[in-house]
Amino acid sequence: AGAIWQTAIKTKAKIEEAKGGVLFIDEAYRLFQEESTKDFGREAIDEIMAAMNTGDVVMIFAGYRKEMQAFMGGNPGLFRRISKQFFFEDYKTDELTNILKLNVKLSGFQLDTEVTDEQLTDIIERKTIARQRAQMNGGIPQQMFRKAKWFLDERLDMDACEDELMTFNLGDLENSLEEMKNNWSQFAPDDEEGDIRSSVINLEVGRDSLVS
Repeated sequence: AGAIWQTAIKTKAKIEEAKGGVLFIDEAYRLFQEESTKDFGREAIDEIMAAMNTGDVVMIFAGYRKEMQAFMGGNPGLFRRISKQFFFEDYKTDELTNILKLNVKLSGFQLDTEVTDEQLTDIIERKTIARQRAQMNGGIPQQMFRKAKWFLDERLDMDACEDELMTFNLGDLENSLEEMKNNWSQFAPDDEEGDIRSSVINLEVGRDSLVS
């Protein structure tokens, strides 16, 4: 919106569209900018609170837990109007495996018959750290899938049959996680770098032990 009053008008229009249904507001904490010089978010929140009093629209505010706690803490009037709160735990590694398999299937690809759920869960566990899984969550299998397609293309030549072009082996997926781990290490907070390096060292030691 170019001016604060335009925010109120646009918010009212969206609320009107949602009457009798649901208005889903993702990353709702972005409406509350404590240090902002232009209070666009406050205008939107005021309109939302007014609509919540009528009961014509079901409002769902979504976002990361820490940011949402700050958002609610800075808006006591809004908090009073919210009757239910739900907290979703991060996906476990076996659940990330299931999401990956679903992404592969829905996209028309497939996994090599020798790739097992246990192997997928194991490489996700070994090649990611808890902090990375917490921040990326369901984004891990999505990125795995996108990067695995690149490694699949790199691995095959022009003579590959259609079935081969659509089939991931374990190496494709492991390589995708390795690249994700390297990218993560470039942007991880300082206190995470040691954890990443330790996980790499432990992984290499484990391999050496298996070989010997």
